[in-house]
Amino acid sequence: MVTSSKTISSYLSKLPWISFAFILTGLYWAYLFCTTQMIIAADSIGYEELGQLLQKGNFLDYFKTGPNREPLYPLIISLSMSLGDLFSVPYQTIQKFIQLLALFSSQWLLFILLTHLRIHRYIIAGIILYFGFSPVIVNSAFSLYSENITFPILLALILLSAKTFEGLKSNSSSKTFLYAILTSLGYLLIIFTKGVYEIIFYLYLIPFISLLIFSFLKKNKCATRNTIITLLTLIVCVQGVVVSYKLMNKKYSQVYSLTDRGPWALYASCARRALPLSTNKFLALVALNFNGPHFCFDHFGEETCSFWGHSHLDELGSQKRIEISRNFPKDQVDKELIAQAKKKVLAHPFQFSLLMLVDSMNMFTWEPIRIGFAVYPDWLENILDNTLFRYSRRLLITWLSIGAFLTITLFMLKRIPTLLTSESSNTLRYTILLFTWLIVFSHVSIHALFMTIARFALPLGPLYLILIGASLHILLFGKKEPL
Repeated sequence: MVTSSKTISSYLSKLPWISFAFILTGLYWAYLFCTTQMIIAADSIGYEELGQLLQKGNFLDYFKTGPNREPLYPLIISLSMSLGDLFSVPYQTIQKFIQLLALFSSQWLLFILLTHLRIHRYIIAGIILYFGFSPVIVNSAFSLYSENITFPILLALILLSAKTFEGLKSNSSSKTFLYAILTSLGYLLIIFTKGVYEIIFYLYLIPFISLLIFSFLKKNKCATRNTIITLLTLIVCVQGVVVSYKLMNKKYSQVYSLTDRGPWALYASCARRALPLSTNKFLALVALNFNGPHFCFDHFGEETCSFWGHSHLDELGSQKRIEISRNFPKDQVDKELIAQAKKKVLAHPFQFSLLMLVDSMNMFTWEPIRIGFAVYPDWLENILDNTLFRYSRRLLITWLSIGAFLTITLFMLKRIPTLLTSESSNTLRYTILLFTWLIVFSHVSIHALFMTIARFALPLGPLYLILIGASLHILLFGKKEPL
């Protein structure tokens, strides 16, 4: 396999457009850093309050007032606040700088992954350029929401997972253990940023479990030993830390949970999907997912579209949680919410499955029509608010993401046997695609159980760009330069 440094220097030297893409987007980000203002509203207020709590060193209060949101992003905010006090500048300025660093590291990791995949240079340049100018990706650096820091974490996790998996057939036990520790650290970072990855973890282990079974049956002692080491390390490290954190919540808030949102959100979703469904409501959901709220309001009315909105979901969940809290001890509320959610699903299994499928499609519309929680220069606001620009961007990216996901699904179905049987070390690109596809599939599937909006899909933005780049390469250059 060509080393990473040689591959990167080759791409940068043979196609100056890639270097130009980095420089141009960097200048654009620097301009926005000086001219853009964060808006602290909605969930941003909660993040800010948690950051203030941690800045004061009240770590136990974080548990006593919980379960609260995942702690990594509030910790970063608390760091920005401390640095802001030190340099006598608003903490939002420091936070924007940190989030731009996360954006640059994500762009660089995206480039590294694309070079490992041997994507055509012109496609890489286009992907890097789009990442740097994508309204929603850039907006993540200038709003107080945690999606921004998921970008480098997920991209690094894919690279670490691929390298770990690739070395299971040949690495020494010590090297295998080291890679497994690093991968565990990467996975813990994403769990403590987005708690849904606690559930996704079990799907994430499927490639390793599959390789273990296959290696054991084929009596490949090296691969079997290394896969056992990796699985045990991942499970012990990840689950050990997560369980310890949940026990802290249990001790100080009487709730054995990572965060406070999962069970009631699950119940609310299941309860709403069990309500009577008319054709008009169903079509409104389709319109809402594919064309956004304004299109839905214009064609189906605000009342019908609001049935699928946040407020209705929050109302269903909060009312049920209050009701259960009156009749059950605090540590039993989540269990009862999950139990009642199951009853709702079993009462209307077909309707639940249909609505879950429709909601899952919304996870491909990660470029929303409107960008919020930041104030941009007037000329840029005018571009972002342009109706043609907003709707055409959303439509194009949505269908490119869907098409790329389906293309890579078919592509990988033919190559999974190669990943299990090949003794070659030249299959890293397939392993990268496998973990990219797996995380996208898992993220979409688990979120579809609850509720889907563009913000929930945003962490997948760079991963969709990888799939889009790979599928375009297959379609345009696959015969001459196969992946």
